[in-house]
Amino acid sequence: MIEGLEDTLPPAVTRATLYRIAGWLLRLYVAGCLLLGSYSLLWVLEVGGVLPDRWLSTAWIGIAGLGSVFLAFAIPLFYLARGADG
Repeated sequence: MIEGLEDTLPPAVTRATLYRIAGWLLRLYVAGCLLLGSYSLLWVLEVGGVLPDRWLSTAWIGIAGLGSVFLAFAIPLFYLARGADG
């Protein structure tokens, strides 16, 4: 199955490259499932009234804060990495 795909791609793209891409796509899929699962769990707990409103709002603010910190670190690192490549 992969031989047909290899024939259509340029010679610089090897089988290892295709496996690396597939591995990153799998990691992205698993991370997305975990993220959506945690959001769904928080939503179910909110609807069910299990968590107090104060805890739930703290959890949402924490998730937003972690996302902001990730972006604050990831964007400069991305541009530094691009500049180092050439």
